[in-house]
Amino acid sequence: MNSKGAWILVILFACLSFGLGAGILTRALGGDAVASLTLGSSLWITSSGVGLLALQLLWTSP
Repeated sequence: MNSKGAWILVILFACLSFGLGAGILTRALGGDAVASLTLGSSLWITSSGVGLLALQLLWTSP
C-alpha cells in the first residue's frame, strides 16, 4: 500500500472512532438510541469528508 492509501485509512478510522465516541457519549448522557446513532453517523461522514478534502488539497498543492 502506498502512503496515500495509508493516510486515507488513517483518516477514515480516526473519523469513525470520533463518530462512535460522540454517539456513545450522547447515549451515556441520556440521549435515546436514534439520537446517538444520528449524531455519530453524521459526525463520522462529515469529518471524513472534511479530512479527505484536506488531504486532497495537500496532495494537489504545489
